[in-house]
Amino acid sequence: ATVCGDVMYVFGGSGVIPSQRTGIARLFGEDPAALHHTNFGVPVARFHFQQRTWDEADVIGLPPSPRDGHSCIAHAGRLWVFGGSNDTQVFSDLHLFDTTTSAWLPSPQPSIPTSVAPSARRLHSAVLHFKPNEDASNGSGEWSMIIFGGYDGKRCMNDVYRYSFTTNAWQSITTRGIPPTPRFGHSAAIRGNSMIVFGGYGNGLGYRSDFYQLDLQTLIWSKVVISPISAPSPQARRCHGAALALAGSVMVLVGGATSSAVTGNHLSDIAVFKFIDDKDTTDDQESSSVGSSNNGILGQDLGKLLDSANPFSDVTFTVSDPMGGPTEECKIHAHRAILAARSPVFDRLFHSSFVDGAPGSVVAIQDCSASSFQALLRFLYTGSP
Repeated sequence: ATVCGDVMYVFGGSGVIPSQRTGIARLFGEDPAALHHTNFGVPVARFHFQQRTWDEADVIGLPPSPRDGHSCIAHAGRLWVFGGSNDTQVFSDLHLFDTTTSAWLPSPQPSIPTSVAPSARRLHSAVLHFKPNEDASNGSGEWSMIIFGGYDGKRCMNDVYRYSFTTNAWQSITTRGIPPTPRFGHSAAIRGNSMIVFGGYGNGLGYRSDFYQLDLQTLIWSKVVISPISAPSPQARRCHGAALALAGSVMVLVGGATSSAVTGNHLSDIAVFKFIDDKDTTDDQESSSVGSSNNGILGQDLGKLLDSANPFSDVTFTVSDPMGGPTEECKIHAHRAILAARSPVFDRLFHSSFVDGAPGSVVAIQDCSASSFQALLRFLYTGSP
């Protein structure tokens, strides 16, 4: 799933039944089975945040072959889909989808003859990066897509490629330092001028819970140092969700797959990693990000308001059992102003027709455990997991 403007786009994927591919539709009472025709579906589904509705794009042009495990990023009103696989083949092709015209477009020809695309792979990561020119006073620079790692059906990889949106050319990136071990199913995000990589799965190494960063100026890999006062690291996992929040000060990890006999094969937890930029707190000069669990007094005070059914609470969330069991609904009381100020998602939610504008309105949350939703709200209130 990729967000472009106020719309989230979903292309491809696989599952035993269509509804397993994107359960988020059920959060808003829609039936995802109407959107996804078969496994590895070719249709492009859209979720409109303002209207809180799903629909399917009326697509023109030649779409990519059905696949899952591909990457997709948004840039300049287009979706850029790379790689992935189906039951018989792993891909190395690049496809463009114009979100304005809903048209699949041919891949542009590179202006550099030495362009060599990455080898075929799936479950790699792709991030969007902006590199300012040396004279950045006019805000000029180059946008590119950075590909890392993945799996070709036989081996894991830890190579790095850059695709320039200026030249439409691929470039293999030679890095220094200590890179992550070869892996797939990891997450990656851009923070400043660094690419942050977490977790994944590696042949012979199993599930990972390590943090690395690649400085995209020096092209030096370093391992992210975890603060000694940090809470325990998240459980090792692959195929999880990850995103930066609060102006890049934190990285939020959600769910994923693991081999734990205690939690089962899939996770539904939320972990929050807080970054600080203080050279004096690191083990070596190449590492510049550490985790911390310090709380401010304001966060502690706001945390006292969470789930407190007092006159100041003006919205109630009802959270049902995500597995559809007979457990009783859990009611969580919260405050619109705090959530809207802390999260643009909640801000759009409270300004949409989906939520009654009157104080004391009730919002039903489905496909999410009460503990996970409470953890999300606690982070928004206090800045700590």
